[in-house]
Amino acid sequence: MKEWITGRNPVFEVLRAKRRHAFRLFALRGMRMEGHLPEIVEMAKARKLPIHEVQRFELDKIERNNQGIAIEVSEYPYRPLDDLIKHSQSTGEASFSCYLTPSRTRKIWAHSCALPRLWACMV
Repeated sequence: MKEWITGRNPVFEVLRAKRRHAFRLFALRGMRMEGHLPEIVEMAKARKLPIHEVQRFELDKIERNNQGIAIEVSEYPYRPLDDLIKHSQSTGEASFSCYLTPSRTRKIWAHSCALPRLWACMV
């Protein structure tokens, strides 16, 4: 499944992390090369990612507050919780701590989760 990520910092972080497969990058035609934009373009070229210069209305169809940049990527590669626990047991690292608090709407919210480096899971 594919999804769009918009905004200079989020797009920069997606490319920097190299955890998702990127399909294409949309950049606003005529946008000034400032902030993270030069680094975004450099990383996209290094990954041989197609860069499309588009009009504002094309980006606005994806997300209204897009900061002139959007990247189409694969979904985030979550690990099953069992894998996280097995990895923790095999390495001797602390598995994870999660503090849950019931809210007024009777949903449980995770206030803070500490996971070993480079591991994430959907709980």
